[in-house]
Amino acid sequence: MTTLFTTSQLATANKGALRSHCREHGIAATALNVDGMREALAPFATDYSDANAVAAADATIAAAMQSAVDSIDGAEVSNVPVEPVEPYLAPVAEVLPPTDFAAVVSAASSEYVATTSRIGEVATIVPRTAADVFAANPKPVKAARVRTPREPRDEANGVKRPAANTLCGKVWGWCDEQVAAGVRPEAAALREALATIDPTTCTVQYYRWRKFNGIRGR
Repeated sequence: MTTLFTTSQLATANKGALRSHCREHGIAATALNVDGMREALAPFATDYSDANAVAAADATIAAAMQSAVDSIDGAEVSNVPVEPVEPYLAPVAEVLPPTDFAAVVSAASSEYVATTSRIGEVATIVPRTAADVFAANPKPVKAARVRTPREPRDEANGVKRPAANTLCGKVWGWCDEQVAAGVRPEAAALREALATIDPTTCTVQYYRWRKFNGIRGR
């Protein structure tokens, strides 16, 4: 519905109201300022200054529009073919007689009893005991360890020569190297040369090496 406004209302309308009036009257107000919009809307202003007259004009327009709608709703529609529509009938489900239903229930009950009876028979025929479980799941047998036989060690004066790949064997090997070079091995030189081996181990093995070789005294 187009809103009516008077000249005085147009002069006092704000920017938002002016844009709304422009849209109603099809005026492009994008590039217009307030004064431009008032100038463009001036031809649409009414001379009515009475608010009651404006309201009466609005009511007249509304009544005319409603009359047009009523005339369209009341118009007779003719020459429009209408196809007849058959009523939809839902299919009727077949209902079993009571005697058949009772037979179905009876058969199902019999099958249930037979099934539970068979379950009970299986439970009594095949008992499960701890001995059966252990017999069915024997413990795996570990493979026997293969022990590498030790090489025989030399023995002299009640002392056995240690293996060469041991710490004690390294102490003995150092002493043998000193003798082979014509040098008398000493405990202090031994501990200094083999600093990565515990000093006590060096000293003990030095004197065992001496005993093995039959060295007495200092």
